[in-house]
Amino acid sequence: MKVSSEIEICNLALIRIEQSTIASMDDKSVQAQTCKAMYEQAKSSLLARYNWSFAIKKAKLAQIDNSADPLKEYTYMYSLPADFLRVFMVYNDAKLPIIQQPNGKPSYAIEGQNLLTDEPTCIIKYVSDEKIVSKFSPLFVNCLVLDMAVRLTRIFQSSSAYQQQLMAEYQMELANAKICDCQQTPFYHHEVSPLFNRYWNSI
Repeated sequence: MKVSSEIEICNLALIRIEQSTIASMDDKSVQAQTCKAMYEQAKSSLLARYNWSFAIKKAKLAQIDNSADPLKEYTYMYSLPADFLRVFMVYNDAKLPIIQQPNGKPSYAIEGQNLLTDEPTCIIKYVSDEKIVSKFSPLFVNCLVLDMAVRLTRIFQSSSAYQQQLMAEYQMELANAKICDCQQTPFYHHEVSPLFNRYWNSI
């Protein structure tokens, strides 16, 4: 059965460390309050670690005024989406990836919630901070449950040996999830720079 709520994810993590489950994040129990404090950070952190296919979005960025920039290293500045976590690829107005300029200057830079580039039009694929649990892939859920379980063991004083066991299981699950998830989006290697090939092989 597909997980459809934050509560289900938290309860699966609590079960892994033999703690009582919760009915709501607003329960007064230590378990509920701890899950409420940890969930968003754990979820966003895990999303940002990889280009999860279910969380990929596209956006044409809106240009903003950068006249106050004292360095002006790039010609244009764009505002990133509110749910932006991590850039996957940046495209120009011809819908081609921009990788590196001939002079070796990086084609773009991210500063705060802004993207800087010399391209007059900017479209990005990015990892979003997805909120809707029903959109999570089962592989991501498995990783998030284990991540939460590891965090919770530090609060509920589970044995260090079991904490290490959970961490090892989490790392293996994450590695397997990345392998399976990347197969959802085969990439056509057309004429791109060696820098891009190194980037693609590293994710």
